[in-house]
Amino acid sequence: MEKTKALLKNLDEIIITIMLVIVCVVLIMQVFFRFVLNSPLIWSEELARYLFIWLTMLGLSYNVRTDNNISMTLIVSKMPKEAQKILSLGTDLIGIAVFVYLFPAAVIHMKSQVNVFTTVMRLPMVLLVSSVPIGFGLTIIQLILHFVRTLRSDKYKNN
Repeated sequence: MEKTKALLKNLDEIIITIMLVIVCVVLIMQVFFRFVLNSPLIWSEELARYLFIWLTMLGLSYNVRTDNNISMTLIVSKMPKEAQKILSLGTDLIGIAVFVYLFPAAVIHMKSQVNVFTTVMRLPMVLLVSSVPIGFGLTIIQLILHFVRTLRSDKYKNN
């Protein structure tokens, strides 16, 4: 049971790692086939591009979950703890609002791509475009969880 919990807790990290390894392998194969065998693979660039898009969309929620987002802490770290907490909560609320606002448009766009296929591999384009609403949905969930954790946190109490 503990292994299952650990797996589910880090599922996004595992998926992102596997995708990144696949992208690297595909690009190395592309270089080898193009420059050593003089016979480029026609599908490799498309696959790498689409996996990279998925990596980016899944990386949104991963960064929120692990608190790895780029931030400027020079000014914030000098602020009182309560102000830091309010700023963090406000940032989370703005992020939630933005992704909730964008989510319906992403779903509409995804639905419009059901009968469109990729150029080379002839995969349904919905497989690529679905990364956007999935990434937005996961990010909304992670932002809500971060908001709740921040509310409950002792990190912002003055010592």
